Amino acid sequence: MFYFFIPPPSSFIPHPSSLSEWYTVVAIENKDAIKLEWTVHPLKANWKVSIGLIIFLIALCASIYFSFNSLTFLILSVVFLVGSLSSFFLPTTYMFLDDYIIVKSVFRRFSRQWNSFKRYYPEKKGVFLSPFLHPTRLENFRGLYVRFNNNKTDVIDFIKQKFEKVNDK
Repeated sequence: MFYFFIPPPSSFIPHPSSLSEWYTVVAIENKDAIKLEWTVHPLKANWKVSIGLIIFLIALCASIYFSFNSLTFLILSVVFLVGSLSSFFLPTTYMFLDDYIIVKSVFRRFSRQWNSFKRYYPEKKGVFLSPFLHPTRLENFRGLYVRFNNNKTDVIDFIKQKFEKVNDK
């Protein structure tokens, strides 16, 4: 049995002292509830870009070490660089259910209800789900980018169906 925490609608803003009200738990009893599931690992997808990035990061870390002559700064730099690029280095799993979309990574699990998204933008490597009706500067921070893994038509078709159902209600 899998447990996932679902954030409430964006209109609900609880007091920080009541963190238990921020999320509800969704239990997936069986794998049949998952309509579409795939894993994306950009590090394995394009070896030339991955090798170039790793060489660049090694050179950057070496220059940081020799500039500051400190092992502490080197370790902090590596932690921050790997942390900020974790979506590239670590696999991410996407699960589409009837009511929710679930994103699992090594260090975090996150899910949202389909009705919290108002628009979507198909792009070359993925689709961006926006919680706003009109373009705003906040949508990059509040939206969700879903990457493809040789399943572009399946993902876009499923999202189109979800948006048609939400707009019909």
